[in-house]
Amino acid sequence: MRILTWNIRGMNSDNKTTTIRTLVRQQRIKILFLQETKMEWISESTIRKIWYDDEYCFTVSPSTGRSGGLLFIWDKSDFQLDKSMVTSRFIYLRGKWSNTEWKVALINIYFPNDLSEQALLWKELIDLKNVDEIVDEMTLILDCYKGELPFIYLGLPVGVDTRSQEIWEPLLKQFRVKFAG
Repeated sequence: MRILTWNIRGMNSDNKTTTIRTLVRQQRIKILFLQETKMEWISESTIRKIWYDDEYCFTVSPSTGRSGGLLFIWDKSDFQLDKSMVTSRFIYLRGKWSNTEWKVALINIYFPNDLSEQALLWKELIDLKNVDEIVDEMTLILDCYKGELPFIYLGLPVGVDTRSQEIWEPLLKQFRVKFAG
């Protein structure tokens, strides 16, 4: 499965469209993630200029002015979409590879430079995590279980304020013992 992800930094020029088309066609890309399209609207004719055949589907998250913008194109003979969620900061697709029963979740994220915008993105992603249905689906797809923060990993707590010295004390104690002897 060939997947291409690219922060295109604006897709309004014919030169960039041609470059994308060349890459997609030469490499026979099956899934294309583009970030920062900087386009408020993307027409189907633009998608046809990029993709190599008529066996495609696509989802767009438009830019806000000249900021952001996401494009997701996939070969519908290889990926079957089951569910999607589109926000101004990410596109989430859930489905399966066509020739298998493998369920997959794909996410295309626009990560802004502005700190306040980054905080909003993290809030959206955390809110997404809190949606029980999606979390349950992801645990099935990833063959894992859901837990809660904080938890202990490699002897250290995860999901706590790491600026506190008491958090590091067990690790420091192990170092002192190891280096003392």
